Amino acid sequence: MLELWADDGVYHAVPLAPIDGKAAFADFARSFAGRPPPRIEIHHQVASEHAVMNERTDTLDFHGREVVLPICAVFEVRDGRVAAWREYFDPARFSRVSER
Repeated sequence: MLELWADDGVYHAVPLAPIDGKAAFADFARSFAGRPPPRIEIHHQVASEHAVMNERTDTLDFHGREVVLPICAVFEVRDGRVAAWREYFDPARFSRVSER
């Protein structure tokens, strides 16, 4: 995945602070090592020469509980690499799980 990431690429899960640059994104991606991968169901996806947008549902483990997370995402591509990845979702889905 990192081979396709631009050196100045930005990942932004919009409710959270952006992650700037390939090195920071690599650290973020490594933080998921050892965790079960999410199930991802893509409902709709459209693409142009420089952008991909999808609507999907991720189902993931969060502190031992299942979170079902509807997401809309935008990927901007420059020179064959991801220059920006923005995801829009409701962060309250995580707090609802932690309150149980």
